[in-house]
Amino acid sequence: MLKNIKYLTGFLIAGLLFSLVACSGDTTSTSTSTSTPIPVPTSDPTTSGATLYTFSNTSPHITKIDAETNTVLQTADIPDLVRLAWNDDGNYFDGTDLWLAARDNVLKTSELIFLNLEALSVSGRLDLGSNPANVYLGVGNLKDGLTSDGEVWVALQGNMDQAGELVIVDPKTREIIDRVVDSVNQIACDIGVAVGPDGVERVFVPNQKMDAVQNFDAKSRALITTVTQPEGSMPFMLTTAPDGKSVWVQDGKAGTNSVLDAVTLETIKRIPTGAGPVVASFSPDGKYGYVGHSKSSFVTVVDTQTLEIITNVEVGSSPSKLAAHPNGKYLYAIVTKENAVAVINTNTWAVESKIQLDSSPGGIYIVTKSE
Repeated sequence: MLKNIKYLTGFLIAGLLFSLVACSGDTTSTSTSTSTPIPVPTSDPTTSGATLYTFSNTSPHITKIDAETNTVLQTADIPDLVRLAWNDDGNYFDGTDLWLAARDNVLKTSELIFLNLEALSVSGRLDLGSNPANVYLGVGNLKDGLTSDGEVWVALQGNMDQAGELVIVDPKTREIIDRVVDSVNQIACDIGVAVGPDGVERVFVPNQKMDAVQNFDAKSRALITTVTQPEGSMPFMLTTAPDGKSVWVQDGKAGTNSVLDAVTLETIKRIPTGAGPVVASFSPDGKYGYVGHSKSSFVTVVDTQTLEIITNVEVGSSPSKLAAHPNGKYLYAIVTKENAVAVINTNTWAVESKIQLDSSPGGIYIVTKSE
């Protein structure tokens, strides 16, 4: 069985377009380049260590990669897929199925898709109801990605015409058990759940329309506080730090990564990034924080203790999603317009190689096999 080792490092947004009123509403993965066809093994592929998965809106939707040799093992499609709604390294993995999300732009509905990572087949779906935009799963620094009440929190983004909504799902029954609809939660751009240093479980949501970050009590579902960010900064995505002490918020318009205190949401520091910061991820030991970009060609590496930039690693077009290898020696970044995944050596902070794919990646995820 696969065991989740995400370290907060895999539905799709490629070439994200930031607006003043909503998070990116279109997650199409497009590419102007072509790649050499990659042979796919006919036998059942297995690996002894980490396995990397990339996700695309175009066929093949799924690519399975041996993260020890950086070779493509298998590809597959998701039946009846209209559009993946989001897939970053913070998605929930239950040990067998990776929870993905998809949406229908015409019907303005969304759903969860449960993907068996061994078979690369869909084991089930859950209708999330009306939602005009993206879907995000919050797992944060929680053990196995579940709250102490055994719940998975999902954010439905919403837009100008429809407020964002938080949905709580029972992973055992895979049914919706509660919904949190708050008038101040206008646009739920992302979601993160973490246990803070005070032992309280909080749900964090960036609100791009309000230029604010909010947090909710994971047990009572009540809104705790809303903290305003600089006007026009457009807090777009967020990731909770592994130690639960801070929340890293990517300010899409301002080009900064704001580090907030997880308890008070007060700003500790705003770190300059490139254009269109998208997702923050962390090294397995928590020493480094990584920020991907949709409008810049590099990945920003930050020392989590000093909050100083160590380097910017040139990667290629739109390295918006990242995943850290469990050995800490490598960091993976999708390169959307090159149909590739860049392999960054964390000793040299340079791209060591690129894994060519048959479709433009918009999401990434990494797991390892248990001994």
